[in-house]
Amino acid sequence: MKKIKVLLILLMLGALNGCSSENETISNEIDTSFLRDIRPRYFEQLNFNSEEKKAEIPAFLSEFTLIYKHLEQEYCEGMYSSNSDLEYFRLASNYYSFVLLALVRAYMDDIISFDEIIGSRTDYFSNLDPNNENFEMEELKSMMERAEEVSYFSVYVNGYNDKSYGFFLAIRQIHERLLNENFVNDAAAQDAIIYYSNTDINDFTIISNWNVLMSMVTINNYSDSLNTFQYPKMNILFASANRRLVPNSLGDLNDRYPVILGPMYRFDLLMKKIDHLINTNTILSEEDLNDLDQYISGLILISKFIENDQSSLLNSWEFTETFFQRKQKIDGIKAYYDGLVEDNGLNEIPELRPFLESKDFNQAYQCYSCHQSPN
Repeated sequence: MKKIKVLLILLMLGALNGCSSENETISNEIDTSFLRDIRPRYFEQLNFNSEEKKAEIPAFLSEFTLIYKHLEQEYCEGMYSSNSDLEYFRLASNYYSFVLLALVRAYMDDIISFDEIIGSRTDYFSNLDPNNENFEMEELKSMMERAEEVSYFSVYVNGYNDKSYGFFLAIRQIHERLLNENFVNDAAAQDAIIYYSNTDINDFTIISNWNVLMSMVTINNYSDSLNTFQYPKMNILFASANRRLVPNSLGDLNDRYPVILGPMYRFDLLMKKIDHLINTNTILSEEDLNDLDQYISGLILISKFIENDQSSLLNSWEFTETFFQRKQKIDGIKAYYDGLVEDNGLNEIPELRPFLESKDFNQAYQCYSCHQSPN
C-alpha cells in the first residue's frame, strides 16, 4: 500500500508539472479532426484479429502520439479554458492512454508481437537504441509509464472524474503486471480495481454499471491465481457482478455490445466459481450443492437472455462462437450436478480450466469485442 501511495503522489506531481518541462514544437497544421469522432476508428484499430489492422498498429500509434502531443501543448499554452474543451482533452487522454494499455496487454497475452507494435517506427517511448539488448522490455515499460501518467492526469483535468479513475486503475494494473515475472498481477493493483467494481460512480450515466465491466476486462488471465477464486477478494467482484450485471441491467444502449457482454462476464465468473468449487472439494456438502444449483440456474438464465432476448445483437457480434462455446459448458456442469444429487455415479468433473485459459475465451475481453461497430 505504501508503494501505491508513493506512486500516486509522483503521478500527481507529474500531472501538475507536465507543462513546466520543455515541449517539442508541434505543427499547428496537424489534423486532429478524427478525435472529434474517435470512437469508430479507434476501436476498429484495436481489432487484433484483423491482419490488416495489426499491420496498421505502428502508423496509428505514431499518429495518435503526435496528435496527443499537439493537444497537450495546446493545453499547456492555456488554450483550453471552457468545460467543453477540457472535457474533450480528458477524453482524448483516456483514449490515448488506453490504446497503450490495449497494445501492451495484447502483447502479454500473446495476441500481438512486439514487432507488430514497433514496425518501422522510430519514435520510441524509451528513447533507446533498438539494438539495446533490453530494448523490447524497456520500450514496453516506457509505454506503460506514459499511459499511467496520461491516465492519471485525465482523472483531474476537468475536476475529479471517477470514470477516468477506472481507466487509471486498469492501466496501473496492466503496468504492474508487465513488471512481474511471467506477467502475473500485483496484488495491491488488483485489489484497487476489485474494490472499484463495488463502488458507485457518478460521472458516467449511460452504462450505470460500467465500473464492474471495466474491472472485469483486465481480470481475465486464468493462469494467474489472483484471477481465480483461490484469491478470496475475487468474491467482492463476484458479488458486484451478481448484483449489477443481471440481464437487462444495462438497459437500451442502441445496439452496443455491453448489453450482452455484461451478463456474459457474469456468466464467466459463475463458471470460475464452479471450477473452484468442484476442484477444491472432494466431497460437496449440501450447502455446496445448493450453491452449485444456483450457479447453474444463473448460467442458464444468462445464456437464454443473450441467445433469445438479444439474438440480433448476438448475431451481429463478430465473436458469436465464443458465446456458444460457453453455453456448451452448461450441459457438462448440469450432468455433474445431477449425478451428485441422484448419487448415480455419473459425476465426472467437467473440465472448465482449459477453456477459461484459452484465447477463444479471452476474445470477449478484448476492447474491440465490446466496441466493434454494429453491422
